Amino acid sequence: MTRSIRKRLADDDTLGTNARNVKVITVDGMVTLRGPVANADEQARIVAIAKQAAGVDHVVNDLQVTRP
Repeated sequence: MTRSIRKRLADDDTLGTNARNVKVITVDGMVTLRGPVANADEQARIVAIAKQAAGVDHVVNDLQVTRP
């Protein structure tokens, strides 16, 4: 699952460099996203990608928006 999410992030041209390189940690089916992103739009896009792969109830969003 981690590989699938990382590939989708890497292939998404709308995301900046930091957003493409967030940490994706999968443990027992739960996906945790960590790292800095430029804005709320990037954060929402990353969470949406993860939820598509893991399911709505299996994603923990620990992303930090660096610019509001």
